[in-house]
Amino acid sequence: MSTKLLRPKDIYGPGNPIPVGHTKFWQDYVRRPDGPQFIPDTKIPRLRLVSLGNRMVGAFADEVAELIEALRTMRDTSPPRQPRRVAREHTVKRGRASAAKRARNNKSRRSVKTPAGKAGVSDATC
Repeated sequence: MSTKLLRPKDIYGPGNPIPVGHTKFWQDYVRRPDGPQFIPDTKIPRLRLVSLGNRMVGAFADEVAELIEALRTMRDTSPPRQPRRVAREHTVKRGRASAAKRARNNKSRRSVKTPAGKAGVSDATC
């Protein structure tokens, strides 16, 4: 039995035992008094947190390890999943904004200042 307490930031997130984001961790992995008892789509019990102060919570390291082992066991006993469909290569669509930019760029190339200071069209583009 472990006596080491882990803070939530040491449990979830990249590089930690449960590599999920903040919302996913609190919604799916942490047990709430009025919420469901198991992680969604499994029979694995959610992680119980310990109150360490007014706002501070933590979890025992051995309970986190048990949760990870249960997830590993579920993965190893379930049939393999179908591979994800690979996204097709696609071209960049040119929307209205890019069309407006092209028109603006083309217009600026065509108009030149005349010696009198008035805008006009150069002879080269006519």
